[in-house]
Amino acid sequence: MVSFRAPFFGWFSHWHVIIAIVLSFFFYSLDFLSNFDFMQIFAIAIVAFVLSFPVFNMFKRVFFRRIIAFDQGGVFATGVFKFERLKPIPDSVDFIKKLRSEYNTALLSNQPPDAYDSISRKFKFDSMFDYRVIPMHAWAEKPDPKIYHALLKMTGRRASDVIFIDDDETNVLAARKVGMKGIVFKSLPQLKEALRACGVSA
Repeated sequence: MVSFRAPFFGWFSHWHVIIAIVLSFFFYSLDFLSNFDFMQIFAIAIVAFVLSFPVFNMFKRVFFRRIIAFDQGGVFATGVFKFERLKPIPDSVDFIKKLRSEYNTALLSNQPPDAYDSISRKFKFDSMFDYRVIPMHAWAEKPDPKIYHALLKMTGRRASDVIFIDDDETNVLAARKVGMKGIVFKSLPQLKEALRACGVSA
């Protein structure tokens, strides 16, 4: 699959285009506007494209089995959770957003609950992840199997549907024991290559 980037909208895939076309034809079929001119047609196309994002997110949750789950620290952020001294790694953040335009993405992190809300806003998790699991959702931290099972329960997926990425090998090995595919993160180019080996193109 191929992803594209549009100003103001971010990453999108061919699925967004297909959904936008279908929605546009649907709006046209309602015939609620008479004597279409170019500006009206353009406006409807823009509205259809904007709506394609939430529609696609709902669509892929139901029909796309694959989930790519990420740890935070060391993968797309640097620093420490304490006092919320975390900074995003721009290239990794952008890559996750690109992946989300084609796949379900998830956060699986040992993030402290007291810092979760502010860090979520700082990193704009809504634009990065379809699912988010932290210790307060499972009463357990990685590498405890409970937190991996919490992700599976939340998503309704089998372990074999999930690719888990973490810079800590202990956590990756724990994910593999549960049945997930695991990738030890070392660098973004290495991650892309490892994902390609799992059949994920990005």
